[in-house]
Amino acid sequence: MATLTPRPGEKGWTRWDMYLWSKKEYADFECEFEYVVQKGGNSGFYFRVGDRKDPVAKGIEVQIYDSGSKKPDAKLTDHDSGGVIPGVPPTKNAAKPAGEWNKFHITSQADKLTVVLNGVTVNEIDLTKGQLKSRPKVGYIGFQDHGLPLSLRNIRVRELGK
Repeated sequence: MATLTPRPGEKGWTRWDMYLWSKKEYADFECEFEYVVQKGGNSGFYFRVGDRKDPVAKGIEVQIYDSGSKKPDAKLTDHDSGGVIPGVPPTKNAAKPAGEWNKFHITSQADKLTVVLNGVTVNEIDLTKGQLKSRPKVGYIGFQDHGLPLSLRNIRVRELGK
């Protein structure tokens, strides 16, 4: 398990060097991991990141957020857990409340992205369309350090197609 506990004065999501990055680049892969956020928690799972100093513009992010605390009928955005940034909200709010463990299973294969959160498919996306079509086809995998408490455990990445 890895836990981020920000020190006094640490904040912000643009501290790219503080992110947890893979050493190698991936094209097709599946990744499973569990996470827990606190009230108002915010982080992200990045993949196909071509430039680790600019993952927002040079990669794709699956949002990790305290969405489980939202009202059941609340509108979802790409910033809710399971949303894909840029521009694709999750189809359902499958996140557990803050303080509880959640499990993601994310598969990116042949330009198809499938995001499963707590056993519920919350996104199936064609990565060749919309705002995602200009993103790299191969890149690093990483976890965002948003300067907020976050715990990750049981992180497993498996390369597909090789």
